[in-house]
Amino acid sequence: MRRSILIGLVFLIPALPCRGQQVGDPVVVIVPVARIQIGEKVVDKAYRGAILVVRKVQGDWLAVSHGTPGWLHRDDAMLLGPAVDFFSGIIRDNPQDAGAYFVRGNIRSEQGEFAKAITDFNKVIELDPKEGSAYNSRGYAWRNLGEPDKAIADFNQALQINAKDTWALNNRGIAWHDKEEFDKAIADYDQVLRLDGKHTWAYHNRGNAWSAKKEFQKAIADYDQAIQLDPRDGDVYGNRGLAYQAMGKFAAALKDFTQAAALEPNRSLIHHHLAWLLATCPDAAIRDGKKAVASAKTACELTGWKDAVLLNTYAAAQAEAGDFDAAVRWQARAIELTSKENQKEYRQRLELYRMSKPYRFKAAQ
Repeated sequence: MRRSILIGLVFLIPALPCRGQQVGDPVVVIVPVARIQIGEKVVDKAYRGAILVVRKVQGDWLAVSHGTPGWLHRDDAMLLGPAVDFFSGIIRDNPQDAGAYFVRGNIRSEQGEFAKAITDFNKVIELDPKEGSAYNSRGYAWRNLGEPDKAIADFNQALQINAKDTWALNNRGIAWHDKEEFDKAIADYDQVLRLDGKHTWAYHNRGNAWSAKKEFQKAIADYDQAIQLDPRDGDVYGNRGLAYQAMGKFAAALKDFTQAAALEPNRSLIHHHLAWLLATCPDAAIRDGKKAVASAKTACELTGWKDAVLLNTYAAAQAEAGDFDAAVRWQARAIELTSKENQKEYRQRLELYRMSKPYRFKAAQ
């Protein structure tokens, strides 16, 4: 799991808030500078165009993670759905408004429309070649299009403009991770943390890099720091659970996956990890077929029953619950949908289920 937030330009545009924000919704800041508060204390600021995720709703206040977690007033943010149309209207009125292109590009990235986002960032750079945030955001879009080298080139450009841009460093670290150059990724996260010792995502992402290097104790130490800074981020619990699982600490992994699912109820991957552990753990004390089926079903429902990996998990859960007919049926469906690389492994599990045997993953040595 990956985390990066893109921080944008400050520009003055009149806007009306869009009510109805719910837990899990991404929202875009619409005021020039939004205060992130804990009680009356301002702990951070978010500039117009910053995209945040709602972690909790309490009256007129939204709990968000933004460097330092805190509360944002709901009138300071707009749901992404109507925001594209809103900023498109600003652009029609003023085609030279770099800020409006920038925010629309970030929203399009959040919506997965990365090619359109790049077009918007290109326009920002055309209008203002020294705007480092545009290079950073374009790099993020390139990275999500599977172009890590183009992404790194853009992050480098952002860092030439501002060598202390922690978000460009963080995002370049993610791109290095994509290229499996984990030491370079860790070096970037180290630099982020030298500049900002409370940068939650740098701890999280460095933990991911340590996990990729199979240095799980170091990974867990970084995940611990990230959780201390933002205890509402379910992704960190999920990744720490994977590290515990790799170390054979299954009870700790189960606790983390359960907490992650509670915090991120709409994240299919988290339900998948929980279901897989409950269904296939070599420790009988951890396994629970009924709960595994429920978690795997949730994951499949969230993805429309079209994800082969999740169907494979659902089949394993059915097997653990003793319904081998269902396990065979769903494993066969997973085989139909999976890639060639997974065919052999998935077929071996199918044969187990046909013999009324559940699957168990191997514990770490």
